[in-house]
Amino acid sequence: MRSKRNRTARARRAWKLGIGIVSAAGISGGVVRPAQARDGVLEINQTCAIQTGCFAGDSAGLPVTIAASGSYRLTSNLAIPNENTDGIQINADDVSIDLNGHAIQGPVTCAGTPLACVPDTGTGRGVFYNVSTRRGSSVKNGAISGMGSTGISLGE
Repeated sequence: MRSKRNRTARARRAWKLGIGIVSAAGISGGVVRPAQARDGVLEINQTCAIQTGCFAGDSAGLPVTIAASGSYRLTSNLAIPNENTDGIQINADDVSIDLNGHAIQGPVTCAGTPLACVPDTGTGRGVFYNVSTRRGSSVKNGAISGMGSTGISLGE
């Protein structure tokens, strides 16, 4: 009996601290909440991008749509399925994206002399503003490669 009581007490403490499957998934009472690190940074990863949307204003599928100012962090690589798909779309001013050592990886590969890329056309962008009047955003600490168009487009 004592060991069961200790396990239950430990589970309650872990839940309060945000450790465990339920709180890590951001689900409470059937409501999906954004994955948020202890420092208040919102998390972006392949799973939420494809399956549920990563936070308010973002729906399942790519691109991940950022609709509010703040700090965001990749917690896994984002695999872009084709040359015409975007990775992250910014719809707010003052957005900071930390790629956290991860990558946004598109399907385009380039090799040879002269350099040839396959596929050789596309519209997909790694990270971009939806309008040219957005201001105050940054992308740091990672890589963006293999996109159909541009890696980062933050302004004109």
